[in-house]
Amino acid sequence: MSLIHINKVSKDYHLGKTIVHALTDININIEKGDFIAVAGPSGSGKTTLLNLIGTLDTPTAGEIIFEERNVSNLPDREATRVRATKLGFIFQTFNLVPVLNVFENVEFPLLINERDNAENRKDVTELLTRVGLEQYQKHRPDELSGGQRQRVAIARALINKPMLILADEPTANLDSKTGENIVDIMLKMNKELGTTFIFSTHDPKVVRHATKKIYLVDGQVDKVEGNNQS
Repeated sequence: MSLIHINKVSKDYHLGKTIVHALTDININIEKGDFIAVAGPSGSGKTTLLNLIGTLDTPTAGEIIFEERNVSNLPDREATRVRATKLGFIFQTFNLVPVLNVFENVEFPLLINERDNAENRKDVTELLTRVGLEQYQKHRPDELSGGQRQRVAIARALINKPMLILADEPTANLDSKTGENIVDIMLKMNKELGTTFIFSTHDPKVVRHATKKIYLVDGQVDKVEGNNQS
């Protein structure tokens, strides 16, 4: 079943008198449960595409349909609501709150959405167990390895049970083995929870784990490989 349809999307940026065409005429269909790698060299438009899907930016042309709703140019308040209730984000720099411990970092989105109760705290503990961090709940981010911090970020992204996780270069700051472990965790969550994942990467060792691969070159789709090609 279709979750997102990207229809003729382009994104231009103005740098002085120069127009940079970050994305041009992108057409992609994303199904529920997909595990997608958006691959390509630096500057190919991977992060721009994720930002548009995540309502962090708006397209210059075209439309993005999410659950049969056009989310291309939502008012700020509505876009924030979509991000808070439907989406989860994982960043290469982890973006954890340094003064909060592991449990509090994962719980934080629940508090923002005013979901502070015993059941939700149970959900945090269960999710930390899923990513292998149950014994680190009281540790702060600076007491963890890079791989452990990224697992905290994955748990935080999943805590609101989003339909879609957007991961921008989630293994970029990790060594090869740890990066593979992180992708394995995301694949496990994809299969067990049915969460759709889209992650950007330029690392071919990571791309091979994806069930669907979208290759960008100079802001355009070069080819699509895997299930549900479009």
